[in-house]
Amino acid sequence: MKEALAVIIQTGRLVFCHPERPEERERIAFGESHAGEELRRFCAREGISTDTVVLFVAESLLFFKTFELPAKTADLQEAIGYQLGILTPFDPEDLVFGHSAVKDKEVFQIALYAAARSTVAPVLEQLTAAGFTVAGLYPEYAQYLAGGKQPATSALVLEGPFPKAFLFKAGRLVNRLVLPMDLGYQELVSRLGTDLIAMPEAREGSGFGVAAALPVPRLGLREFNLLPADYRRPEYSRWLVAVLLALNLLGLAALAGIKEYRISSRTATVAQALADLRPQVEEVRQLKDQEEALKAFVSAFGQLGENPDIIAALAHLTESLPASSYLDQVRMEKTARTVNVTGFTRDMGELSKELKGLGDAKLKSTSRRRDKTYFDMDITLP
Repeated sequence: MKEALAVIIQTGRLVFCHPERPEERERIAFGESHAGEELRRFCAREGISTDTVVLFVAESLLFFKTFELPAKTADLQEAIGYQLGILTPFDPEDLVFGHSAVKDKEVFQIALYAAARSTVAPVLEQLTAAGFTVAGLYPEYAQYLAGGKQPATSALVLEGPFPKAFLFKAGRLVNRLVLPMDLGYQELVSRLGTDLIAMPEAREGSGFGVAAALPVPRLGLREFNLLPADYRRPEYSRWLVAVLLALNLLGLAALAGIKEYRISSRTATVAQALADLRPQVEEVRQLKDQEEALKAFVSAFGQLGENPDIIAALAHLTESLPASSYLDQVRMEKTARTVNVTGFTRDMGELSKELKGLGDAKLKSTSRRRDKTYFDMDITLP
């Protein structure tokens, strides 16, 4: 944040802080004079040209509470808003609040700050009426918390009628405690669990570090902005980032679309080429099948040429077979020029005589059943 004025809202008064020297302050009674006009006079007197204001609210005007919400809570802002009437002592219709959330295993650790809107609204109205822009509304402790890297654990103590201790982890507020009066450094170390404890106007040798109010640009204003939504300026930088991100996404989507179109186009081209080739491939397959069939036929024909004339032998066998003889089976041996003949006859002598004309006949076996002679005979063809 660029140069800005810090204004502290306290009970019944306002404190104006110089933007470059925050320790230089002017206090005015609020209600007796117009806050915006008084701040204009302060700026003119100190030679301050900025119109940006950051407000800080005294801790005595604020309510603080820590609680837990389930880690599966979809909208933390909405969930917290539903419970404000129960969690805070203020009327939900007269309320400003801010929160921080840290996820811890199965829950969100919530820290909540709230204030009555009626406490801060008159100051906001008078400052904006005088032409000032209010950039934020934060708890009082935030004016002592620098930006940048912070220790793992540290604490801040603000004195007053009810002293308060603020416990930080890596610069984030995790708890606010109300302290008994006049606690020493060692007692606070034991109570807070850290030896890095700072205090405004700490005495030398007390063990406390010195907490000085810092210029607004050096502050780590990361959480608990209680400024009502109707007073917030549009965050143009965030909108710009969102627009640039959207444009980048659109660009990536367009590139992806172009790439997808090219891939689809090439895929369609390849598919069409394959479709054109498919009939030719089918024709080649059929020709190959025909070629294999012809090769098988030629091979069989060649083998047939080397065998005896089985057709002539069968014709001769049929003509020579006596009328009283019958054949059951005629089988040609693959490895020899032999015909195996089985059947039955009434006259075995006549059958043997007639079959000798075919070649060398050799009777393998005979059997007699029902006046018939069954035979099994091999005939070697010439």
